[in-house]
Amino acid sequence: MNNLILITGSNGGIGSKLAEYLIKNGFRNIVCQYHRSNENIKKILESNDFPTEKHLFKADLTDEEDVKNLNLNIQEKLETEVSSIINVAGGSTNCVSWKMKTED
Repeated sequence: MNNLILITGSNGGIGSKLAEYLIKNGFRNIVCQYHRSNENIKKILESNDFPTEKHLFKADLTDEEDVKNLNLNIQEKLETEVSSIINVAGGSTNCVSWKMKTED
């Protein structure tokens, strides 16, 4: 898979609709991240013949080790690296990103 796109927060409303849109428009080179539940995105992937073991990854994006493992798991299963990220994962902290503490 070249030009692999990672969609974070893919189980939520915006994330799952975005993944569905990309799939319906011919994108086959996507992987989807979820944190807790995956029922929405799993249904979308399965109904479009995407094997979930290669396109669906669980990770807590607030945990640096989980993010590292997410990247390693994707590389291991797909033998390629993520080239683009569409970040739809939710969270709210009022701060300039480069001044944020890791905990935030």
